[in-house]
Amino acid sequence: MMWIDQLEKIAPVRSSGESRLFVVEPRSEEEFRNVVNLIRSNGLKAHVIGTGENGIGEPVTADVYISTRRYVGISESSDSDLYVKVKSGTVFLDLLKKSREKWNVDTLLA
Repeated sequence: MMWIDQLEKIAPVRSSGESRLFVVEPRSEEEFRNVVNLIRSNGLKAHVIGTGENGIGEPVTADVYISTRRYVGISESSDSDLYVKVKSGTVFLDLLKKSREKWNVDTLLA
């Protein structure tokens, strides 16, 4: 079994066809860990990419790109301390919306 077949069993994979560009989109810490372990065990080069909203830096080439697009959500929060810890793919506007619903942030910021 090729490594790409194994990768597809762990998390969704998008490919561009002819250019052989593979983007894997893990949704959980476990999927992220399994993706990285598979890539490492096959001696492949990986690069983590964000949600595609901002692009900075020099172009990078890799065998597999690990996208944080589906790695979203609040992983920890404290009502008493008013803090929140989010997964790396969480879009700020989504976090703001959830915060407004839960804590009435507009009142706190006034």
